[in-house]
Amino acid sequence: MTARVDNVALSRPGRRKACDLCVTKKIKCDMIQPTCSNCVLYKAACTTGKPRRKTANSSAKVRAAHQMTKTCVAGCEGTDERLARIESQLEMLIALQNPQPAREARTWSRSDSSTGQHGAHSTSSDMQSDVISGSQYSMILGNTATSWDNDLLSDDDFPLPPMAETIPIVEHYFATFSAMVPLFDKASFMRMLGHWFADPSSRNKATWAAIQVVLAIALRTPVPDHLHGNGGSFRHQKANFFLRNAQSVVSELVTREQDLLGLQVLLGLALLFQNSSDSSPASVIIGTAIRLAHRMGLHSREHDKFHSSEENLQRQRLFWIAYTLDKAGRAPYTLVALTNRKIAAPPDNIGVLFTRDRSSYFHYHRAMIHLAQLEGKVYEWLHSNVALKATRAVRQARVQRLDRMISHWYSSIPSVFRIENVTPSIGECEYIQMTKMYHTYLLVLVMTYSIDSQDDEWIHVIRSGDGNAVRDLIMGSSSLGSSDLHKHRINLSSGIWFKILETSRGCLRMFGECIPTECLVWQSCLPHFSGMMILLANLLIDPVHPDASADEAFSAKAIELFDRVVEFLPNPKGYAETRLIIAELHGRAVQALSDARSEAELDSSADVLPPNLLGFGGHDDDPWAWASGLPERFDMMPDSNLGRTDIAL
Repeated sequence: MTARVDNVALSRPGRRKACDLCVTKKIKCDMIQPTCSNCVLYKAACTTGKPRRKTANSSAKVRAAHQMTKTCVAGCEGTDERLARIESQLEMLIALQNPQPAREARTWSRSDSSTGQHGAHSTSSDMQSDVISGSQYSMILGNTATSWDNDLLSDDDFPLPPMAETIPIVEHYFATFSAMVPLFDKASFMRMLGHWFADPSSRNKATWAAIQVVLAIALRTPVPDHLHGNGGSFRHQKANFFLRNAQSVVSELVTREQDLLGLQVLLGLALLFQNSSDSSPASVIIGTAIRLAHRMGLHSREHDKFHSSEENLQRQRLFWIAYTLDKAGRAPYTLVALTNRKIAAPPDNIGVLFTRDRSSYFHYHRAMIHLAQLEGKVYEWLHSNVALKATRAVRQARVQRLDRMISHWYSSIPSVFRIENVTPSIGECEYIQMTKMYHTYLLVLVMTYSIDSQDDEWIHVIRSGDGNAVRDLIMGSSSLGSSDLHKHRINLSSGIWFKILETSRGCLRMFGECIPTECLVWQSCLPHFSGMMILLANLLIDPVHPDASADEAFSAKAIELFDRVVEFLPNPKGYAETRLIIAELHGRAVQALSDARSEAELDSSADVLPPNLLGFGGHDDDPWAWASGLPERFDMMPDSNLGRTDIAL
């Protein structure tokens, strides 16, 4: 009976089931009376203290908690009321001090413009959030000709300019840039844009970012006057602002595979960043876009059966745009062998340029794809780590093969669109795109024959100012060919040197006839300066050739361009040595030209060039207005520091 009672007592809640010793040593207690086995073993007194009683949830404490909650809620409501009252009083005070219409947006002042140079009105700090508020939009995007409705934008999670202001810019994008680089399909994009304004509840970050990219690209092209005063530095600051908005959500688009919007935004950002001082952000974005395109199956025709013909056309175009960007002067992420895509003729004439009378046309987009393939071959055969180990004979054979491929590419261009014949009459934006294409063509040539402005051997020889040494280096004389310094130098025939000269001369001429937009400057500057050095080097070799005066004038304008660009560099002192080399080369070339004139007693009046070849003048607006809109720093993602898009060579 006693044992049963004890067991019942031990099983009651709150009773100790172990003595003090067993509790302290954390061992199992058998609770044998009067002394448990463990206490006998340790020769200790077997005692059991009173257990701590659990605190019960009394009704009084519950009532107190409820009362405290009510007090906090009442306090919060009181605080909200006070804040609302203070805000209303501040608004009244501001209205009394500066009476203006309630719905009038703030204009873009010069102070805003100067602030925009250092981060697009300090939006770098705002990038901690996903999107930028409507009040910031009205402050940054307003100008004297465009009113941005504060009431419309303030409550919008994804703010955009009003539809009446957005549509003309989008139409300008599809009329100019998209006609040559079909990043978006116009019909589907316009449906998406209309649905955006018609149904705010269906808005998402991918659509918002796509619209931002289109606006940024459109405003970085020459904009007609009718687009509500979007000219000068204001236009470029707005473009930078739209670019930052798209950046702010890029981290959510790198894995978006349910549609093409994520890839389109990435490629648009790559296009924008590629025309900047530091292309490293573009390289990172392009690598991400290439991997996303492969995950989505854009590189293979096997996935076409899952999509409609319209979708397959857009998928094919996006793949080739990514492919073209991937080959732009860097180690590529993809190889031709990894794709079975064919370059088909466009059914809608997108990417095709026509003459004004439409008697001749040129497949610009297809030509850029083939040119990108040549860029990839030049890197793979001549500049990759494996290629650098090849013998001179192997490299010479590869160069000869590349030269045949390059000549075949150029011969496929209709005569009216070739570098010696093309004129601005094809259209302003079209001419800029052709100028960029031919600068890329020049880059392929100089990289093939290692006579670019970044080749140490080439710079070393032309800096000497010795025309014979320059001729020997180009033609690959035996004395230079036996030197270890020139073991990779490729021999040039007179025909190849003439082709490079004509291309350099044509590129500098075309550049002088274009409005120097930031995209043109940054995408073309390296081959442009290489062409300048080629023309100056040719003056050392032959200062009496018929185009000597024109070449000297072209080179002088290229040096002026270099000086203008350096003004906007984050570290202009780092280019002092390059500027010194250019000055030395130009001085020796001018001296050689002057000596040749003196000896031949040339008539200086015959050397006067037409005014349109001597500068960038003749444009209504300042062609360098875009420079004042450049931000001090751009981060590819809001939370990382991957590069700059201000300015550099």
